[in-house]
Amino acid sequence: MSNRNPRSLPEQLALELTDRPQTHLYVASALTALDEAERQEIGRLCDIIDQTVVSETSITGRPWHVHLPVVWSAPSPTATQSPRDVYFDNCDHVARASGLIVVADRGGSLGAGQEFAWALALRLPILVVTTDSSPISRQISGTPALTRVRSTAGDEDLRATIVEWLADWGDAIESRARNGGGERVTALRAVQRLRAAFDTGSDSIEAIAAVANLTVDRIRQLFKPEALFACSVSELIALSGALGLEAGDALNPHRSPELTPNQRSGLAITAAEYEWAPQRVLQVEARARLELARGGTRRLPLSSIQDWVQFARRFIDT
Repeated sequence: MSNRNPRSLPEQLALELTDRPQTHLYVASALTALDEAERQEIGRLCDIIDQTVVSETSITGRPWHVHLPVVWSAPSPTATQSPRDVYFDNCDHVARASGLIVVADRGGSLGAGQEFAWALALRLPILVVTTDSSPISRQISGTPALTRVRSTAGDEDLRATIVEWLADWGDAIESRARNGGGERVTALRAVQRLRAAFDTGSDSIEAIAAVANLTVDRIRQLFKPEALFACSVSELIALSGALGLEAGDALNPHRSPELTPNQRSGLAITAAEYEWAPQRVLQVEARARLELARGGTRRLPLSSIQDWVQFARRFIDT
């Protein structure tokens, strides 16, 4: 696989940032372990959710887009999507969403649970509803996130619950759809940094996968901004390390400048003279690198005892 991309970063930014829907809600539900009658009932409930969202948001003149997997990826005798296709397609839709609704009827499903986890990683507002009195996991109810769990009694109660959730969380959902670009820019630049490290290295993607303890498919997925932004810290550290990077370098390649030999010598002499504890030395050094990056120490060369004492009093002790 070649990860080289001839497009420049500004061109990629423009392409990546203009393909989001105005507002996108993803509706997750059980699909696989259902008979035909149960699947039709889930489809009917999803239609109610879709119609309610579109009706409520049409008032602004820009109805929200609602993605219904029950329409696009439900298993059927004529379905041609492979399990891998279903995974990547649904993962991509959740990554581009601004909110999630989970229909927990029939106990929900493992797939809906995975989509719930993806949405949590992206900090999306989530509504979990049930209409058939199915008990909802206490773990889901106790999740410390932007999550609301409701049991509804009939179609009208379901509609009212959706309307109430839109009233309470609609602004946050729309804001994410409008302003998610900043996060995507950060993720896109991190992807560029990871791709550059891979392109300039000599290891194959299979070797990188073995070192990172990730699959080749997962690494390819993490070279997409949406997937990278929703990945775990463990995955980012593992992939960055396998590519010879610090995880922080992937997210912020502009590292704080190192101290010069004269500055390090001055700091060491000052620490010995004033008997600074190791913790204080590290604290002073870290703040010095930050101020050097900001250009805030022009009047202090930081090469003498006097310089370092003044710097510590100004930036650490105040």
